[in-house]
Amino acid sequence: SNAAEDYLTLAKSYISQKYDKSSIANYYFQAGYQYSEGKAYQESIRAYTTGLLYDQSSSSAWAFNNRGVAYGNLGQYEIALKDYLMALTKCKDSCSDESLGLYLHNAANNLLNLKRKAEACVYYKRAANKDSKYYNDYIRICK
Repeated sequence: SNAAEDYLTLAKSYISQKYDKSSIANYYFQAGYQYSEGKAYQESIRAYTTGLLYDQSSSSAWAFNNRGVAYGNLGQYEIALKDYLMALTKCKDSCSDESLGLYLHNAANNLLNLKRKAEACVYYKRAANKDSKYYNDYIRICK
């Protein structure tokens, strides 16, 4: 997509001008998001991965989550699960309940895709406890 390419151009410009690493990472993350929106999941994964070379702070949690979504859309559920778990680790004490709920819910969906329903239900329940909009999934799948 044009937007993703624009973000990559900005990232490369920031690299050459020696801007701070989190700003560089953010442009790669934005490119990854734009690629995912266009269903270009391999490109999305590449952009997120490059951005993560510049930023591994707690603010990178959403990038791990979104890269997990891209892997999941490609059917690479084991790798996706690792990214969801990394997102949860990164935002342990620094994310909103809404973000934690989303990451937990995504991990639960992924575990279900891996035919690991019992584990998935643990994550669905944790997601519902963080954000009530996930409660119906917990009831529908686990009860």
